[in-house]
Amino acid sequence: MGITASLESKPRPSSQHVSGQHVADKSCLRYQSIPHSLVRILFCAIDLSKIASDLECGILKQNKLEKLRTKRESVAILDLIRVKITGKTTLGKIGSALDSSPFRVLISTVLSARTKDPVTEAASQRLFRKFPDSSSLSQADPREVAQIIRPVLYHNVKGKRVVDISKVLEQQFSGNVPSKFEELIDLPGVGRKTANCVLVYGFGKPAIPVDIHVHRVSNRIGIVRTKTPEETENELCKIYEKKYWLDINELFVRFGQTICKPVLPMCPNCPVRKLCNYYRFEFSAEMNMLRA
Repeated sequence: MGITASLESKPRPSSQHVSGQHVADKSCLRYQSIPHSLVRILFCAIDLSKIASDLECGILKQNKLEKLRTKRESVAILDLIRVKITGKTTLGKIGSALDSSPFRVLISTVLSARTKDPVTEAASQRLFRKFPDSSSLSQADPREVAQIIRPVLYHNVKGKRVVDISKVLEQQFSGNVPSKFEELIDLPGVGRKTANCVLVYGFGKPAIPVDIHVHRVSNRIGIVRTKTPEETENELCKIYEKKYWLDINELFVRFGQTICKPVLPMCPNCPVRKLCNYYRFEFSAEMNMLRA
């Protein structure tokens, strides 16, 4: 049950209703005396896991009724986010650094899976100080690499993986990272998102890497209506001309990290709220219920 549904008025339960239902109704009445600014947080605490699951995929109750954004509106959304967002993602920093290389982008992207940007950035810096290229990393002990990249999530798995990738690069590509998508996804543990990140941040080639932020943001706003990151990638490629592809991941990821968060998005500060389905249908409905 979402926040809005939890606040809706309900008929007084009959004597046959379970005691838990009586408690829930009485609790709703008590919330009327609590400042409106706290009600939303309290209801999130009641059922946070369900709310997070719903918002993470950008799925709204009125999903079938909501109109998707036009191509023109989708481009306008990018422009609005660009003006609002400051700073870069970890991959954005690594890709634009003076000592950047496709190899460093590739390895950093592997480390970044399910790991926060500051942790990824620090771990990458430690790793590259000792193993700056595929030649040195291919000869490293995976256990040593795992200790260097801690506290990256799954550091033992990723430590072995980056060593294996480096070995393949040395054996099959003369130490160079391939610039073709088909060759990138043949590397150990490299999927669509990682391959596209290398193309964008390592080679400056147009592609749309779709991670959890890009998937959530584009669905929540109403640019696409998809269930998987791969579906989102395909739809975004149809909506946006190639000249926009290089910016989409960087802008949507930063936007998803700072404003359009998975839980309690900062809608009042959002530059695209007038074009956003979530703001129009979910957030606005919640605010109206709180004011009632």
